[in-house]
Amino acid sequence: MEGHASDGVPFIDDMLRIAFDFGPDETWANNREFVEIEQYRVFKPELIESVGYSLIAVAIVVAFITVNLHLSILILISVCLVDFYLVAVVYYWDMTLNMFTGISMVIALGIAVDYSTHIAHTYLMVEPPASCHTNREKRHFKAKKAVSQMGSSVFHAAFSSFLSLIPIAFAESYHF
Repeated sequence: MEGHASDGVPFIDDMLRIAFDFGPDETWANNREFVEIEQYRVFKPELIESVGYSLIAVAIVVAFITVNLHLSILILISVCLVDFYLVAVVYYWDMTLNMFTGISMVIALGIAVDYSTHIAHTYLMVEPPASCHTNREKRHFKAKKAVSQMGSSVFHAAFSSFLSLIPIAFAESYHF
């Protein structure tokens, strides 16, 4: 069947409606391809639910790690923007939302939390020197220190992840 995402879902819905309306009690239709098509029927609500629960968990964990509401909100916004970007990429590249793109979104959410929380936590732990008199000078010093201490580690982690994905970039399979 070509076009499972667009043609298969209405087909399955019609099959279920016909079986329910005109078949004897406990009638159901089954085919090997229905399993693959079924993922497209339930995928969007389940993806939204998974990402929603993940964001709730992120908010709780980050709030406990940072113990700073303002910073926790900024981290949560950063994570939401990463997933928003991925949804935009899926849309503009005309990709199908399926289990592979969904798993990528949830993994990207986790990576975004990891990276942004490391830098934010380091920002909280840095003590500005006595030479910083204004709050602006203290924030500027703390931001520079956080990025210089954790920024390189976060960059190396992201770059090594990128390097590890380069070999599968040339794979022919859609899964990669």
